[in-house]
Amino acid sequence: MTNQSNPVPLSPVHIENIAAALETVRAKLWQISADLPGFYITASVSFILRRMSSG
Repeated sequence: MTNQSNPVPLSPVHIENIAAALETVRAKLWQISADLPGFYITASVSFILRRMSSG
């Protein structure tokens, strides 16, 4: 990827990359937590974080 100076801090491409990275992390956490008793805790936390991030 080329590093272009853009007056907009987060271009749509950056937002997509961040969203994809977050989804990857969430999927890995979900996979790990599925094998643990903490599954419901992780689900609750992810739900809370999703509510917070959506405003």
